[in-house]
Amino acid sequence: MNPLAGIVGCLVLLAVSMAALSAWRRRASLEAVRKALHVEMGLLASVAPWVFSASWPMLVLAGLAVAWFWAVKACRPLHRRFRRVLRAGDRRRSRGEFFFVGGVLAAYVLSSGEPAYYCTAVLVLTLADTAAALVGRKFGKHPYGASEARKTLEGSGAFFIVAFVCVAACLAWLSAHPTAPNVAAALAAAVAATLLEAGSRRGADNLLVPIGTVAALRLVLEHESSPVAIALIAGGAVLVAASGLRPQMRGSHV
Repeated sequence: MNPLAGIVGCLVLLAVSMAALSAWRRRASLEAVRKALHVEMGLLASVAPWVFSASWPMLVLAGLAVAWFWAVKACRPLHRRFRRVLRAGDRRRSRGEFFFVGGVLAAYVLSSGEPAYYCTAVLVLTLADTAAALVGRKFGKHPYGASEARKTLEGSGAFFIVAFVCVAACLAWLSAHPTAPNVAAALAAAVAATLLEAGSRRGADNLLVPIGTVAALRLVLEHESSPVAIALIAGGAVLVAASGLRPQMRGSHV
């Protein structure tokens, strides 16, 4: 596909979806509207390897997306119309939409043109995060962290399960590696992504999860010492998660 046509097509789809969600915002919860955009953006981004053969269209799209999100926050007419879609003005002051763009772009660069790595990272970010939010909101009974970024064990469990399924399915479809390494990679990536999501604040999981997912996949699938790689991944993710949870736990006085 012509890169310019692909860029225009992506922008049109994003504009149409934001307009539709803006119209829907009065009848749905803030979280439902925000997650609908999250899923739409993620699914749209996941097809990039088959739409673009070079990296520059992704850089252009990322720059335009960041400019648009900034305009929604800074321009009063746009802010009034789209703030509910992007959660602009939310009391948590999340920068999730900017981190999302950065996470997708980082996954694209770190995957080095390997669709299996990139698509897996984007789908984990898109689907596992959404599952965690929905399950945590409806069934969450065991919260942890401060009220600013409260997570639940049920939501984190849903994140892990969906992340594992996403990684295993993508690798089975797109990767030429045998089954055993793929399962080890799926386990490592799911553990790393879940811990990073648990310890992230103010939308930073949108950046850390795809980076951690690609790193886990490359360490396990491109190195023979899979157990060592898994231990390194889990240990690094635990450190990041702990650094994020420490101020939350202090704030919650639990």
